[in-house]
Amino acid sequence: VSNTGTSDALLAAISDAVPASIKNVSWTSSVSGTATITTGASGTGNAISVTANIPAGNANKVTLTIKGTVDASFSGSISNTAKATPAEAGTTEVSSTVTTTASRTPEVSISKTGPSALVSGQNISYTITVNNFSSSDAKALAITDQVPATVVVSSWSAQAAGAAVINGPASGTGNNISLNADLPAGAANSVTITINGRVSAAFSGTLTNTATATPAEPGTVAKTANAVTT
Repeated sequence: VSNTGTSDALLAAISDAVPASIKNVSWTSSVSGTATITTGASGTGNAISVTANIPAGNANKVTLTIKGTVDASFSGSISNTAKATPAEAGTTEVSSTVTTTASRTPEVSISKTGPSALVSGQNISYTITVNNFSSSDAKALAITDQVPATVVVSSWSAQAAGAAVINGPASGTGNNISLNADLPAGAANSVTITINGRVSAAFSGTLTNTATATPAEPGTVAKTANAVTT
Protein backbone atom coordinates (compact mmCIF):
# COMPACT_ATOMS: atom_id res chain seq x y z
CA VAL A 1 0.00 0.00 0.00
CA SER A 2 1.47 3.35 -1.03
CA ASN A 3 0.37 6.97 -0.86
CA THR A 4 0.52 8.78 -4.19
CA GLY A 5 -1.34 11.82 -2.87
CA THR A 6 0.03 15.07 -1.46
CA SER A 7 -1.28 14.53 2.09
CA ASP A 8 -0.20 12.07 4.74
CA ALA A 9 -2.55 9.16 5.50
CA LEU A 10 -2.80 8.66 9.24
CA LEU A 11 -4.31 5.53 10.76
CA ALA A 12 -5.18 4.08 7.36
CA ALA A 13 -7.06 0.79 7.72
CA ILE A 14 -5.73 -2.08 5.57
CA SER A 15 -7.95 -5.17 5.48
CA ASP A 16 -8.24 -8.46 3.65
CA ALA A 17 -10.94 -11.10 4.19
CA VAL A 18 -9.12 -14.20 2.93
CA PRO A 19 -11.61 -16.79 1.56
CA ALA A 20 -12.43 -19.78 3.76
CA SER A 21 -11.04 -22.10 1.08
CA ILE A 22 -7.59 -21.03 2.27
CA LYS A 23 -6.59 -22.52 5.62
CA ASN A 24 -3.86 -21.81 8.17
CA VAL A 25 -3.55 -18.17 7.14
CA SER A 26 -0.80 -16.01 8.62
CA TRP A 27 0.62 -12.65 7.67
CA THR A 28 3.65 -10.47 8.26
CA SER A 29 4.37 -6.91 7.25
CA SER A 30 7.21 -4.62 6.33
CA VAL A 31 7.52 -0.89 5.71
CA SER A 32 9.64 1.30 3.48
CA GLY A 33 10.39 5.00 3.58
CA THR A 34 8.82 6.70 6.58
CA ALA A 35 5.68 4.57 6.73
CA THR A 36 4.86 2.99 10.11
CA ILE A 37 2.46 0.28 11.29
CA THR A 38 0.51 1.07 14.42
CA THR A 39 -1.47 -2.17 14.87
CA GLY A 40 -1.66 -5.63 13.31
CA ALA A 41 1.91 -5.93 12.02
CA SER A 42 1.53 -9.73 12.02
CA GLY A 43 -1.04 -12.32 12.93
CA THR A 44 -3.01 -15.41 12.02
CA GLY A 45 -6.52 -16.06 10.71
CA ASN A 46 -8.49 -15.13 7.62
CA ALA A 47 -9.58 -11.67 8.81
CA ILE A 48 -6.52 -9.50 8.24
CA SER A 49 -6.60 -6.03 9.78
CA VAL A 50 -3.69 -3.58 9.88
CA THR A 51 -3.53 0.11 10.77
CA ALA A 52 -0.71 2.22 9.36
CA ASN A 53 0.57 5.76 8.90
CA ILE A 54 1.64 6.30 5.31
CA PRO A 55 3.12 9.74 4.57
CA ALA A 56 2.73 11.20 1.09
CA GLY A 57 5.31 10.03 -1.44
CA ASN A 58 5.89 6.94 -3.55
CA ALA A 59 8.78 5.80 -1.37
CA ASN A 60 6.52 5.29 1.65
CA LYS A 61 4.85 1.89 1.56
CA VAL A 62 3.40 -0.88 3.67
CA THR A 63 3.76 -4.44 2.35
CA LEU A 64 1.82 -7.40 3.73
CA THR A 65 2.87 -10.97 3.00
CA ILE A 66 0.01 -13.45 3.42
CA LYS A 67 0.54 -17.20 3.49
CA GLY A 68 -1.89 -20.10 3.69
CA THR A 69 -2.81 -23.52 2.35
CA VAL A 70 -5.62 -24.17 -0.11
CA ASP A 71 -8.13 -26.65 1.32
CA ALA A 72 -7.32 -30.13 0.01
CA SER A 73 -10.96 -30.63 -1.03
CA PHE A 74 -11.25 -27.36 -2.97
CA SER A 75 -11.29 -27.04 -6.74
CA GLY A 76 -12.31 -23.86 -8.54
CA SER A 77 -11.75 -20.12 -8.51
CA ILE A 78 -10.52 -18.19 -5.47
CA SER A 79 -11.17 -14.45 -5.52
CA ASN A 80 -9.51 -12.29 -2.86
CA THR A 81 -9.80 -8.54 -2.35
CA ALA A 82 -7.64 -6.31 -0.17
CA LYS A 83 -8.77 -2.82 0.85
CA ALA A 84 -7.10 0.34 2.12
CA THR A 85 -9.35 2.91 3.80
CA PRO A 86 -7.96 6.32 4.80
CA ALA A 87 -9.24 7.71 8.11
CA GLU A 88 -9.44 11.28 6.82
CA ALA A 89 -12.85 12.68 5.92
CA GLY A 90 -13.63 12.99 2.22
CA THR A 91 -11.21 10.29 1.15
CA THR A 92 -12.01 7.18 -0.86
CA GLU A 93 -11.42 3.54 -0.10
CA VAL A 94 -9.32 1.69 -2.67
CA SER A 95 -9.15 -2.04 -3.34
CA SER A 96 -7.31 -4.64 -5.38
CA THR A 97 -8.58 -8.11 -6.33
CA VAL A 98 -6.65 -11.23 -7.32
CA THR A 99 -8.34 -14.32 -8.80
CA THR A 100 -6.59 -17.67 -8.70
CA THR A 101 -7.68 -21.01 -10.13
CA ALA A 102 -7.00 -23.98 -7.87
CA SER A 103 -7.10 -27.49 -9.36
CA ARG A 104 -7.51 -30.58 -7.21
CA THR A 105 -4.89 -33.03 -8.53
CA PRO A 106 -4.50 -35.98 -6.16
CA GLU A 107 -1.77 -38.55 -6.63
CA VAL A 108 -2.77 -41.85 -5.10
CA SER A 109 -0.74 -44.98 -4.48
CA ILE A 110 -1.93 -48.59 -4.61
CA SER A 111 -0.29 -51.82 -3.49
CA LYS A 112 -1.35 -55.46 -3.58
CA THR A 113 -0.15 -58.48 -1.64
CA GLY A 114 -0.77 -62.19 -2.01
CA PRO A 115 0.91 -65.57 -1.63
CA SER A 116 4.06 -66.36 -3.60
CA ALA A 117 3.11 -70.04 -3.92
CA LEU A 118 0.25 -72.43 -3.16
CA VAL A 119 -1.23 -75.77 -4.21
CA SER A 120 -3.99 -76.01 -6.83
CA GLY A 121 -7.41 -76.26 -5.19
CA GLN A 122 -6.34 -74.25 -2.14
CA ASN A 123 -7.83 -71.01 -0.88
CA ILE A 124 -6.14 -67.75 -1.86
CA SER A 125 -6.37 -64.27 -0.37
CA TYR A 126 -5.29 -60.92 -1.79
CA THR A 127 -5.08 -57.54 -0.01
CA ILE A 128 -5.22 -54.20 -1.84
CA THR A 129 -4.30 -50.95 -0.06
CA VAL A 130 -4.90 -47.51 -1.54
CA ASN A 131 -3.41 -44.34 -0.01
CA ASN A 132 -3.33 -40.65 -0.85
CA PHE A 133 -0.08 -39.02 0.23
CA SER A 134 -0.58 -35.94 -1.97
CA SER A 135 -1.94 -32.52 -0.97
CA SER A 136 -5.31 -32.87 -2.77
CA ASP A 137 -8.36 -34.97 -1.91
CA ALA A 138 -9.38 -37.70 -4.36
CA LYS A 139 -13.14 -37.77 -4.91
CA ALA A 140 -15.00 -40.58 -6.70
CA LEU A 141 -11.79 -42.63 -6.94
CA ALA A 142 -12.33 -45.81 -8.98
CA ILE A 143 -10.60 -48.94 -7.66
CA THR A 144 -10.71 -52.04 -9.85
CA ASP A 145 -9.27 -55.54 -9.94
CA GLN A 146 -9.94 -58.22 -12.54
CA VAL A 147 -8.98 -61.42 -10.75
CA PRO A 148 -7.88 -64.22 -13.14
CA ALA A 149 -10.55 -66.74 -14.12
CA THR A 150 -8.49 -69.56 -12.61
CA VAL A 151 -9.49 -68.17 -9.21
CA VAL A 152 -13.12 -68.40 -8.09
CA VAL A 153 -13.66 -65.35 -5.89
CA SER A 154 -16.07 -66.22 -3.08
CA SER A 155 -16.09 -62.78 -1.49
CA TRP A 156 -14.42 -59.38 -1.34
CA SER A 157 -14.84 -56.59 1.19
CA ALA A 158 -13.52 -53.04 1.53
CA GLN A 159 -12.78 -51.06 4.65
CA ALA A 160 -12.18 -47.29 4.88
CA ALA A 161 -9.80 -45.82 7.44
CA GLY A 162 -9.47 -42.25 8.69
CA ALA A 163 -11.67 -39.84 6.74
CA ALA A 164 -11.95 -42.07 3.67
CA VAL A 165 -15.48 -42.95 2.52
CA ILE A 166 -16.63 -45.83 0.32
CA ASN A 167 -19.40 -44.80 -2.06
CA GLY A 168 -21.80 -47.63 -2.77
CA PRO A 169 -21.35 -51.33 -2.01
CA ALA A 170 -18.30 -52.18 0.09
CA SER A 171 -18.47 -55.93 -0.49
CA GLY A 172 -19.43 -58.45 -3.11
CA THR A 173 -18.59 -61.64 -4.98
CA GLY A 174 -17.13 -62.43 -8.38
CA ASN A 175 -13.86 -61.80 -10.14
CA ASN A 176 -14.68 -58.33 -11.49
CA ILE A 177 -14.05 -56.15 -8.45
CA SER A 178 -15.00 -52.49 -8.72
CA LEU A 179 -15.71 -49.86 -6.11
CA ASN A 180 -15.77 -46.08 -5.72
CA ALA A 181 -14.34 -44.10 -2.82
CA ASP A 182 -13.54 -40.60 -1.59
CA LEU A 183 -9.96 -40.61 -0.32
CA PRO A 184 -8.86 -37.37 1.37
CA ALA A 185 -5.22 -36.36 1.41
CA GLY A 186 -3.26 -37.64 4.40
CA ALA A 187 -1.40 -40.72 5.54
CA ALA A 188 -4.18 -41.66 7.99
CA ASN A 189 -6.73 -42.08 5.19
CA SER A 190 -6.83 -45.34 3.25
CA VAL A 191 -9.02 -47.96 1.61
CA THR A 192 -8.19 -51.63 2.09
CA ILE A 193 -9.81 -54.42 0.06
CA THR A 194 -9.59 -58.08 1.04
CA ILE A 195 -10.29 -60.69 -1.67
CA ASN A 196 -10.95 -64.33 -0.84
CA GLY A 197 -11.19 -67.17 -3.34
CA ARG A 198 -10.08 -70.65 -4.35
CA VAL A 199 -7.68 -71.64 -7.10
CA SER A 200 -9.09 -74.13 -9.58
CA ALA A 201 -8.06 -77.70 -8.74
CA ALA A 202 -7.24 -78.26 -12.42
CA PHE A 203 -4.91 -75.25 -12.66
CA SER A 204 -1.14 -75.58 -12.76
CA GLY A 205 1.07 -72.63 -13.60
CA THR A 206 1.56 -68.99 -12.71
CA LEU A 207 -1.15 -66.60 -11.50
CA THR A 208 -0.50 -62.91 -12.08
CA ASN A 209 -2.87 -60.30 -10.72
CA THR A 210 -2.79 -56.54 -10.22
CA ALA A 211 -5.21 -53.74 -9.32
CA THR A 212 -5.74 -50.15 -10.47
CA ALA A 213 -6.78 -46.89 -8.79
CA THR A 214 -8.07 -44.18 -11.14
CA PRO A 215 -8.77 -40.65 -9.81
CA ALA A 216 -11.73 -38.82 -11.33
CA GLU A 217 -10.05 -35.40 -11.36
CA PRO A 218 -8.80 -34.04 -14.73
CA GLY A 219 -5.06 -34.19 -15.27
CA THR A 220 -4.49 -37.04 -12.83
CA VAL A 221 -2.90 -40.41 -13.57
CA ALA A 222 -4.23 -43.89 -12.89
CA LYS A 223 -1.93 -45.98 -10.69
CA THR A 224 -1.44 -49.72 -11.01
CA ALA A 225 -0.37 -51.88 -8.10
CA ASN A 226 2.65 -54.12 -8.19
CA ALA A 227 1.80 -57.40 -9.90
CA VAL A 228 1.35 -60.33 -7.50
CA THR A 229 2.68 -63.55 -9.01
CA THR A 230 1.75 -66.87 -7.45
